[in-house]
Amino acid sequence: MRNFCLTLLLCAAAAAAAQNAPKPAAPAPAAAADSVTLFDSTTFKLPAAFAGLSGREAVDTLEAILRKDYALCTGDETRVSRDQLVRWKTRIDSLVMDRGYKQKFDRFVAATGIKAHMVRPCEPIVFHERQNRLERETDSLIAAQKAARDKAYSDSMTVIHELKKLKNTPADILDIPAGMSRGAVQTILSRHRIKTTNMPRYLQADNVKFDSLVVTIAFYFDDEDRYNGYEIETEALKAERLDKTVRGWAELLAAAYEKRLGPPSGVKRVGFNDIKPGSLSILGKWEKDRPKVLIGLATSNYLYYAKVMVNY
Repeated sequence: MRNFCLTLLLCAAAAAAAQNAPKPAAPAPAAAADSVTLFDSTTFKLPAAFAGLSGREAVDTLEAILRKDYALCTGDETRVSRDQLVRWKTRIDSLVMDRGYKQKFDRFVAATGIKAHMVRPCEPIVFHERQNRLERETDSLIAAQKAARDKAYSDSMTVIHELKKLKNTPADILDIPAGMSRGAVQTILSRHRIKTTNMPRYLQADNVKFDSLVVTIAFYFDDEDRYNGYEIETEALKAERLDKTVRGWAELLAAAYEKRLGPPSGVKRVGFNDIKPGSLSILGKWEKDRPKVLIGLATSNYLYYAKVMVNY
C-alpha cells in the first residue's frame, strides 16, 4: 500500500521553506488570510524524494498532490483553504490508522480492479462510506415499498369489509355507497386515478368525467366522517352562455339521473331572473325515495353553472 502521509511531508516542506526564506521586516497583513502552522521544527530534513527541491517548491508540490487527492475523493474541485486541506488530510490519516482500514482497502481493490500501489489513501475510505450510504438508502427504499404495499393491502381490506356491510343505490357515483369512511372513499377514488383535495367536510375532485361531461365533484361526510352525499358542478360560464351551453349541460345531467332513477317527481322551468346567488334553482327533483336528488342552475360571481345535489 502506498501511503506517504502527505500531511507530515507538507509540514516538513513548510518548515524547510520557512528556514530558507529571507526574513521580512514585518509580516504582511494579507498573509494571515490563509495561513496555518504546519511544523515548528527547524531541524526536520525533507525526505529523499524531494531532494533537489527548494523548501517552497517542496511545499507547492506536496500541496498540489494533496489538493489532487482532495478533489479525487470529495469531488470538490474548488480551491479550499490550506487549513481546510490539512484538516481533511488529518481526518483521512486517522481513518487510515484504524484497524478496519486494511479490510476497506482490500474490498476497494477487489471491487475496482485498481492495482494496490496506485490506490490513494482516501479512496477506500470514500468507497466504504458510499457503499454504506447506498445500503442505507436501499434499506430505506425497501422499507418504504413494504410500507406502501402493507398500506395498499390494508386499504383494500377496509374497502372490502365496508362494501359488505353497505348497500348501493342507483344514484351512487363510481359505485360508492353511503356510509363509507373517508379513507375508503379516497381509496376507491385513487383506484380510478382521481386526485382529491381533502377539506374539513368533503373531498373535492376536479376534472372528473361524468357521462359526457367533465365536472367537479364534492364528496360530503357527516360528523363521524361517513359519506352522506355529493354535489356535481359543471364549468361556470358568463351569462351569454347560459341558454346556449349551461342549460344544455343541465339537461344532460337530468337525462343521466332519469336513466338511473326513472322520471323525476317534479320538473320546473327556471328563468334567468330566478337564478339567485347562494341557492339552487331547481329544474328537476327525485324525492320519493332516498337518496334525494336535485338538479338545477346556480350562479356565483356573475358566472352560471349546472349543479346536482344528492343527499343520502
